[in-house]
Amino acid sequence: MRDVMAPESGRWRRFVQVFAETVEAAGYQQIIPPLLEDIGVFTRVGEATDVVSKEMYDFVDKGDRHVALRPEQTASVCRAFVQHRPTLPWKTWYTGPNFRYEKPQRGRFRQFDQVGIEVLGVTDPDLDVEVIALGWNFFAALGLRRVELKINSLGEPSDRLRYTEALARHFDRHRS
Repeated sequence: MRDVMAPESGRWRRFVQVFAETVEAAGYQQIIPPLLEDIGVFTRVGEATDVVSKEMYDFVDKGDRHVALRPEQTASVCRAFVQHRPTLPWKTWYTGPNFRYEKPQRGRFRQFDQVGIEVLGVTDPDLDVEVIALGWNFFAALGLRRVELKINSLGEPSDRLRYTEALARHFDRHRS
């Protein structure tokens, strides 16, 4: 973990300000999820993931509760959605620190910050387009000009199933 000092702290503050202005103009409201959650919030994401199985800071607290420092924020946002039942569609944004117990390396720290948005409670594909456009607008607002947007899709659920099966066959043949 590290201290973030000026001038980097000022750049981060401006980064978050531009992000907030961009997404709030589209109706997104901020959520500030807790840094510490019941471990079940994250294990529901998938115990097979490296984040849950190897990289999470988790411990039993003084009240004998198994808790974890959040390794990311989507799971906490989903928990808040289920718990508070906001008006749909729920368009929310977040920023803040996350924690992962991984080997420190250049540019990767055990504590890191992120910004993000989530739209929950509807399946409107126009909102997928909105999320992509907001990312593009955010980069433009930061002054980034050499950004390339690539969009891909695995298709319909049946296409995804065939793709997953083809990947499994490929990796089975190349297991060694």
